[in-house]
Amino acid sequence: MMKFVRKLCFLSLWASLMLAQSPTDPRPASGTVEAQIKVLREALAEEQQQMAQQRQEIGRQHQEIIQQNQEIQSLQQQIANKQDASTKAGAVSPRIVDAVLTANTPALATSAQDEKPRESPLSFHTGGAEFTPGGFVDLTAFWRNTNPGTGYGTNFFSIPFHNTILGQLSETRLTAENSRITLKVTDKFKGNDVTGYYEMDFHGNDPANLNVTSNSSTMRLRQFWVDVRHNKWEFLGGQAWSWLTPNRVGTSAMPADVFYSQNVDANYQLGLTWTRAPQVRVLFHANDHWGMGVALENPDQFAGQAGQVSFPAAFNNAADGADYFPRNFSLDNSAGAKPNTFVGFGGPGSSNAANRSIQEPTLDWVTTFWKNPQYGALQLMTQVSYLTRSPWAVAAGTPKNARSSMAWANIRYVLP
Repeated sequence: MMKFVRKLCFLSLWASLMLAQSPTDPRPASGTVEAQIKVLREALAEEQQQMAQQRQEIGRQHQEIIQQNQEIQSLQQQIANKQDASTKAGAVSPRIVDAVLTANTPALATSAQDEKPRESPLSFHTGGAEFTPGGFVDLTAFWRNTNPGTGYGTNFFSIPFHNTILGQLSETRLTAENSRITLKVTDKFKGNDVTGYYEMDFHGNDPANLNVTSNSSTMRLRQFWVDVRHNKWEFLGGQAWSWLTPNRVGTSAMPADVFYSQNVDANYQLGLTWTRAPQVRVLFHANDHWGMGVALENPDQFAGQAGQVSFPAAFNNAADGADYFPRNFSLDNSAGAKPNTFVGFGGPGSSNAANRSIQEPTLDWVTTFWKNPQYGALQLMTQVSYLTRSPWAVAAGTPKNARSSMAWANIRYVLP
């Protein structure tokens, strides 16, 4: 019995010890959970504060953008107003230019001249003026079945008769003397548009032995003038194409606006009335399509080769491809005159240089092999002409007219 009691006491003690070692509450401590919740709330509050700050920053930047756009529009309006005022004073046409807002506000006031595109890739500025060099390089081959002795340009009045030495002698040349150099200068001065233009080639007064050794063709002045335009008035002074020469566009003196055929011959086409003369012009432009002007030009006269006719040199070629010269003579009644002699033009026994008619049919062909706005163009130009002249009087047994076949072939590189 005692053994049983001892065993029972031992089991009770063991159970008590085991119960004391086991946790009485399996849930975590309430202090730990509250701390975690507090940390999460603080993190959430901090994130909300950052988002509020970002919204404020975005709003501030939006206001700055609106302000910048308003400043740009204000600057554009100021530029447009200045250009409108300049246009009324005779300056360039108004236009609004792009404005870029930077910290340096004066840089926004870029002048219209600085933003104007250059006339040519070769153009450059010196001060407020724009200089544009131009021209072309020619290599020309020409042939005539007679030799009038006039070189590159044809003297239509003096082609030789075929019963003379020069009438039996053909002519073949290769030359670069038709090459041309130009310089155009444009500027504005006190509301005036100022244009200067210079043009030269190498058809100067060549020596008789030019083609023997050096081929040193001399420079020759073609045009040199200054043009000033103020509102509707225009003034030009210098050497320029005459208004006797047909124009392609208006009353301009620029070569591109003047019509002098597509011929390669330096004297162009028989029948074309033309001259480049020292002159003064005054023009009034009522609008863009109508204008009028007056010019005072060099009054140099031309006396025919035999001295029988006198008229302005520009009228040497007074018809389209053909000339006809009426005779005008009378009996010489002066003291000491021989019987049956005449004075004037085209009378009996007059020189065979007193031409009754001259004719020149011509065929031209121009083709462009290559063209680039930055580098220029390469062209082939050809001309074939047949020239005849018939005097009023010829000696018995001599030809009634003189004839010449002519041809030109020209390779031209045009500056951009």
